[in-house]
Amino acid sequence: MWGKLHRELIVITIISVLIMAVAFAFNFSASQKEILERQTYDYLLEATNYTKVVLHTEIKRQNDLLDIIVKNAPQYEGQYDKLEGLLNSVSNTGHFSRVGLTYRGEKTLLCYGGEVDIRERSYYKKALAGETVIEAPVISMISGKKVVVLAKPFYKDGAIAGVVHEAYDLDAAGQTLLAGLNMKEDRITMIAKVNGDVIMGIRNGKYDNFYSFLKENAIGCSMTSQQLQKAIDNKESGAFYYTDINGETQYVAFAPAEVNDWYTFQIVSGTSLLADQQMLNKIARDTMGKYFLLICLCFIVIIYIWRQIEKDRLKQINAEIEGLRLTAGLMEGCMFEFDLKTCKFLVVKNSVGNASGNNSEKQVLEQLSGFMTAVIAKKNGGSLKNYFHEEDLPAVQKALVELKRAGRTVFQGRLYTNAGDYHWYRFYMAVVFDDKRQIKRVLGNVLDINDTQNKFARMQHKAERDGLTGVYNRTVFEKYVNEVLADGTQQQHAFFLLDIDDFKNVNDSKGHAFGDAVLCEVTANLERSFRSSDLLGRIGGDEFAVLMCDISSKENALAKAEQICSLYSKGDTQEGLKISCSIGIVFCDSAAGSTFDDLYQQADKALYKAKEKGKNVFIVFDDTML
Repeated sequence: MWGKLHRELIVITIISVLIMAVAFAFNFSASQKEILERQTYDYLLEATNYTKVVLHTEIKRQNDLLDIIVKNAPQYEGQYDKLEGLLNSVSNTGHFSRVGLTYRGEKTLLCYGGEVDIRERSYYKKALAGETVIEAPVISMISGKKVVVLAKPFYKDGAIAGVVHEAYDLDAAGQTLLAGLNMKEDRITMIAKVNGDVIMGIRNGKYDNFYSFLKENAIGCSMTSQQLQKAIDNKESGAFYYTDINGETQYVAFAPAEVNDWYTFQIVSGTSLLADQQMLNKIARDTMGKYFLLICLCFIVIIYIWRQIEKDRLKQINAEIEGLRLTAGLMEGCMFEFDLKTCKFLVVKNSVGNASGNNSEKQVLEQLSGFMTAVIAKKNGGSLKNYFHEEDLPAVQKALVELKRAGRTVFQGRLYTNAGDYHWYRFYMAVVFDDKRQIKRVLGNVLDINDTQNKFARMQHKAERDGLTGVYNRTVFEKYVNEVLADGTQQQHAFFLLDIDDFKNVNDSKGHAFGDAVLCEVTANLERSFRSSDLLGRIGGDEFAVLMCDISSKENALAKAEQICSLYSKGDTQEGLKISCSIGIVFCDSAAGSTFDDLYQQADKALYKAKEKGKNVFIVFDDTML
């Protein structure tokens, strides 16, 4: 009786173990395949979003460069040498991109010389209507190749004066933009329109349309073309897989590029995933054999093997993902990945840029590490002031808010160096959140833009300043005065209009060189007399204007005017000439809605009264002068 029961128990145990082993084998294989598929989808979606970040940052960088032309083109109209120099200063190599400038109704002036007529091109017409246009593909009128065009209008006297544009060779731009993202030979990356027309990046440009690509290569697909089209029309992100004509599984992720109606696609072969699955099946069969041979230890063996396999497989997957990250790169600058938990760089690839030597690059990364540890991770009491120039703090703070809200940002600023000075860098950052939406990693790129920024600052200073005296010219002075008057506060200001008395006689009797010296001396006196926060400009000829911002009382402003007049009333004559100036003054506040033109006209009437009164005096405007 016992023997029979014992045998039945043995049989039941063996059958139970067999069923459990088979179930385990299938469940184990299926679960691991699901994990691998999910890891594949997650990685492809991350790579798709990363492609979008790279595309946006490159467009932003080129847009900033075109703004230099937009700012300076109006004042260089007709000066072809200066225009060509300006175009060349922001252009890449001639075969990669070409910058053009088109005044309304004229042919386009190109960098490196030459002209073309783009007036019938759609991007020119859109830009001339006030749009900033990104259009591709466009057939170049110079090379005949497909290009992508960035075009935007520029203004003169409040009206659109023309269009500036930059055309990129699609082959060169695509290879540069996507080189760091094609991590394996079986990997496909592309940027296409919503109708599937490929703009750049699908291998060597073999296919012209994504849907045609699927139709030619896919036998079975987990998402129909109608479902895919509907998701894209709704601007959704997603992933699916299909079986190609060779019987291999291909995994696809797609996401909107947020540029026009463009979409980014990532495709990777499932060959490696299938190889992993075959290995898992073999391990499962070996495990069933061990169940039959070691019944007493079967559960222990199963648990042990399962845990070891899971640990090794996850380690292998993480190692593969980490290896893919390490092979990724950006077009220029230094790519990095920073872990906020350990406060260490996981990945650092390529060089920072123009920073001289490894020591300089090391210092930049040390400062960047300190900034992310102190400000983003908040692991110590560090402040933004310890890392960035004070003038750049608002922009950096705004970028950090955008980074936490949207998950990515682009900003630039002067980073403090160990040498005790500041250096310009542009930062592209994206973050990875945990399940509680806390930032756990920061990915990005840091690019040295110090030379470009300094060159732009010099150009801007030259464009804003009067060539003789170094103070603001009339255009810039008028702009800054209007900005102060439009801030909507209750602050009171004083507007001075100064004119050198009988300056024409000075030029006629002593020559223009002596007259220029007098102008420079008057400028120096005004700079010494007024505060650094006050605005000083040369309106024209011997006429100067000053806006004393946020004065505490009218008496202070009148005392300043009296001080200026006393400089000349007590001064000696120069080469037999008595130099003096007359002043017209207007008081106003920002809430009154006044403009520069209003203040100028009123101060001019007061100045006229001062001239009538005997010169070298100041007069305050009142309504009786109207």
